[in-house]
Amino acid sequence: MSSVCATQRSLPSHLGLRAHIDSTTDLFADAHLFSPDPSPLPRGEDGPLLALGSAVSADAQPAILQGDGELSVGASCRVIIMRCALALLLGWSAQAAEDFSSQHARSSPAWLREGVVYEIFPRNFSAQGNFNGIMARLDELKELGVNILWLMPIHPVGEKMKKGTLGSPYAVRDFYGLNQDYGTEADLKRLVSETHRHGMKIIIDIVANHTAWDSVMMQSPGFYKQNAEGKIVPPVPDWTDVAGLNYESPKLREYMLAMLKHWSDPAGFDLDGFRCDVAYMVPTSFWEQARAELTSLKPDIMMLAEATKPELLIRAFDIDYSWPLLLHRKRGR
Repeated sequence: MSSVCATQRSLPSHLGLRAHIDSTTDLFADAHLFSPDPSPLPRGEDGPLLALGSAVSADAQPAILQGDGELSVGASCRVIIMRCALALLLGWSAQAAEDFSSQHARSSPAWLREGVVYEIFPRNFSAQGNFNGIMARLDELKELGVNILWLMPIHPVGEKMKKGTLGSPYAVRDFYGLNQDYGTEADLKRLVSETHRHGMKIIIDIVANHTAWDSVMMQSPGFYKQNAEGKIVPPVPDWTDVAGLNYESPKLREYMLAMLKHWSDPAGFDLDGFRCDVAYMVPTSFWEQARAELTSLKPDIMMLAEATKPELLIRAFDIDYSWPLLLHRKRGR
């Protein structure tokens, strides 16, 4: 469910927010599927939450979303609105009736307020296709104006029921493991350290909603959603390469919380936060618990939700996608 976020709370009117995708997958949208009336958003500290979003093709120049909502795009850039799964539309629609405008969004790390997020697919970002290839281009990214690197999933990819020849990086086999093609734990720690030395932050994609069918977690069937016959099922019928996780299981929640701490612990990998795939499909109560515990471990951690679900911004996430706002802007509303 990869796409780019260009959203942030309470941005000054003069501030542009840039985003650039480095991915092989084009992202599309069926704009007519969206309701024209999104639910009111919680307010940021300096006024209404400002949420912007766009997607840019792999070899494009950066797209800049200005504070007034205008989109400035380099000549080689193709702007593509994101296509959302039916589950997103249903989840968002369910929230539309609830008004969150009187509530305040949570306070976010100071460094995020002028964030420039660059999404990286490690496999195709460099000739090496690994962590070292990213590290070799940190100076280039810094010169571009980037200060937050977002790595698409870095974990081993599932083989069972995979789609395509390589499978999807969003079908994770082991949340504690690393894709061996990307490098070792020492390589990742070196990348994080060098990113910090360059004055930048680095976050990773976490797919908390589902796993590959050959995940190490399959040893605990209770971790997964099951049908009436007790058969493990995907979270959405079309997502045949993944199995849905069951957040009614306290043991699953414990497992996922420990995993998030594993990657963000300053004494370990020291990652600066997470972009949470299909965050709207995971219970808000889990995200709120996760944020509280992660903030105790790393006070300035950031969390980005792939969602348009206002309640997530109150106690769990700092930024989200807000696709409806982008579509309203493009329609001249």
